[in-house]
This record gives sequence, C-alpha cells and structure tokens, in this order.
Amino acid sequence: MANRPGSRTSRVQFSISWATRHRRTIDPGSSSWPERPAARDTGSVVAIFWRVCDEALTPEWKPRGREEFDPLLPNEDEIESCCADLAALHEEIDCEVQQLAARHAPRLQCRRGCGACCLDDLTVTTIEAEGIRRAHPALLSEGKPHPPGRCAFLGSEGDCRIYAERPSVCRSQGLPLRVVFENVAGELEELRDICELNVEGGPPLSALDEEDCWLVGVVELRLIALEERFVGGESPRASLRGLFARR
Repeated sequence: MANRPGSRTSRVQFSISWATRHRRTIDPGSSSWPERPAARDTGSVVAIFWRVCDEALTPEWKPRGREEFDPLLPNEDEIESCCADLAALHEEIDCEVQQLAARHAPRLQCRRGCGACCLDDLTVTTIEAEGIRRAHPALLSEGKPHPPGRCAFLGSEGDCRIYAERPSVCRSQGLPLRVVFENVAGELEELRDICELNVEGGPPLSALDEEDCWLVGVVELRLIALEERFVGGESPRASLRGLFARR
C-alpha cells in the first residue's frame, strides 16, 4: 500500500479522472457499460467495476440507454429530474463527509477562506455544469471569474461563490483519500493521500481503518450513471472557467 501526500493538483485531478480512466480501459470507444464478467473473474478491472456498481448504485442510478433519452431532443422534465438527483447525490456526499470530518477534526485545517484545493482549469460533468448554470445565472452572465491561477469561482475573500452547488470533487477534498486500482501487473493496489496541510495532527494514513478514509470511485461512478441519463452517453467535460459569459 502506498501512502503519498501528493500535490494538490495530483490529488484533485486523480479524483475527478479516476472513473473516466477506468471506464475507458474497460470499454474503449463506446458509450455503453461493459458486460458482466464470468463468475470466476474476480480480479479484473471489469469485475471490480461491477462489484463497486452493485455495492454503491441503487437501481435508479443505473444508466439508461440512448433510446430512453435523446440528447438532440432535450426534455425539460428529464433535465429537472437529473438536476434533482444531482442535488440528492451532493446531499449524500455532504452527510458522509461531515461524519468523516468529525472523526478527523484534530488534523483538518479546512475552513472558509483556505482555498488550498481551489485549482484553476478544473472540469466538471455536463450535469454538474447544468446545475451551476441554473442556480447562478446572474453570476455567470454579469460576474467576473477569479483571475487565472485559482478556481474561477473563488471569491475575493477566498470563499466559494457557488458553495451549495460546488462540484462533487470539491466536497471531499481535505479528507484522507483511499483509491483501489489495478496496477500494470493486474494486481489490486491501494493508494492513500491527504492534503499536505492536514498531514499532521492525526495517525499516519497507513494506520487508518478503511472506513476512516474517503473511497475515491464510488461517487464518480454514480456521476457517470447520471451523465448517461442526462446526455445519453459520454460527453466532453465542461471547464468551470468556461461557464462565465465571454466579454
């Protein structure tokens, strides 16, 4: 098991790209999910993918095919439903994060105005971008993004101007993170990481129980499922800075 308190950039980017990278490995060039593996196949990426799905995804989060939602014919009811499900997912994340944050309170330096993980050039799923657009039309049309170098939505006092609708990846930053992946040898490997500001004040990451770490991948898979509903397949990610009106 590796324990590397890496840079803020690598930590955030790893979180937002985990599911995308694994899904492309599983199913290159296709918008459909992979078929279930044979029962004897327990260690492949596909098997891990489906095991996480079965454990983490309830039926309503399973992706629907293109025939059920045509992205070329927007359906306002479907869009509203997806946005409501996104808000529910964010609420679930916040609830779990609060519980973990309480356990790690002595070491967490995260607070309003810190902005250590508010990186520039972050991208989000199409459905999360839509949620931001709907909740903050005035900010996007009349406001100005933060100067390049920090997140476009960072305020003048280091506060998040879209805090209630901030992307999923932003909600778990600062906590001990745990990633399980398949290495080049086909073996399962675990990586743990935490913001360098939160390294001190608690036990080493290697000594933490699994349930005391935020497991990267589960939320990302649910976002993929929601994105399937919203656009009918894979779509380019949206730049947070690009959401502001061009002047």
